[in-house]
Amino acid sequence: MHSFAGRCICLVRCLSILFFHFLVDVLLKAVGDTPIMKTKKWAVEKGRTVQSLSQFISRFLKLEPGEQLFIYVNQSFAPSPDQEVGVLFECFGSDGKLVLHYCKSQAWG
Repeated sequence: MHSFAGRCICLVRCLSILFFHFLVDVLLKAVGDTPIMKTKKWAVEKGRTVQSLSQFISRFLKLEPGEQLFIYVNQSFAPSPDQEVGVLFECFGSDGKLVLHYCKSQAWG
């Protein structure tokens, strides 16, 4: 019979493997007069699209239906709405996270 501590260690290992394969850390930063999210760091599924993430942020911030939300990678370009977060992380992530800036008006390229 396994000890409780042994099962906990196994669970932690399994969760870290799951995180590594299916989730990425995304750091969300507000730009300009856009409301700041209290929670800035999120574990996001690699297969989630930029559009899905944008909809989540809009709901979280309780933006009006007509208000636009722009998302930028590295303060330089707006990724395609159908781009997957995991691909952006692989190409532009650093220090184990992907930094995305969000704002209600166009800011960069």
